Amino acid sequence: MDEGYYRMKLPERSDLYAAFKERHKDILTRLDWSMARAIYSKVYELTPVRNQLNSVIEIVDFIRHEAPDSVRRLENAQTTSNTRDYLDVFEELGYVRIEDGTMYQGPKMESADMQGLQEEDIIGDIIDEGYYLLRQKLGLAMLNHFPKFANAYYLSALRRSDPELHLSVEDIAENLQAEYQDDTTDTWKLGRKLDSLHDVGVLKFQDKEVTSREDVYNSVEPNIPSLG
Repeated sequence: MDEGYYRMKLPERSDLYAAFKERHKDILTRLDWSMARAIYSKVYELTPVRNQLNSVIEIVDFIRHEAPDSVRRLENAQTTSNTRDYLDVFEELGYVRIEDGTMYQGPKMESADMQGLQEEDIIGDIIDEGYYLLRQKLGLAMLNHFPKFANAYYLSALRRSDPELHLSVEDIAENLQAEYQDDTTDTWKLGRKLDSLHDVGVLKFQDKEVTSREDVYNSVEPNIPSLG
């Protein structure tokens, strides 16, 4: 302290920016996860999503109807080369148990069967519980592909607390660039993505303007931290 004044060392500007980027990344990750949960049942039938989830769908079916059986049989039946990686994730989530090369239903799969859950419900639970594992360990980028395009609208609506917000295709393109560093700026290409999301009830896209679906907005909004 000099002459009655305190000296304070302020954080470096670069440190403040790094902290801001980290918080922004965390918000987007949580928003993507929340959106994936909210719209999974809607985008499940879209061909790109079904194609990327094909191994998950097959493994769920095999565990439910063929287990106990050998891991080798499943590996030979699947066309993917990383069946064991998928099984590691399923085992970590509690849907399969593997002993000496034989797979058994895990406690969560047994519970799903006891409840009579449909395949779609089980896969939805797996995506809910294993969103990060499926993306990071298995590279299932499609899990945040459509949520990202949806959030290019919903992020603005949530920030303004305005579920009736209307954005143009150009606005969506700007949001993709600003929030995700995604350069999908061609309005025709972006319009096709938005058409797909409109068709399955994720958002409304009419006359080249986007607005929310009330059920999706209300599902995502409670799970999001304060947005800046």
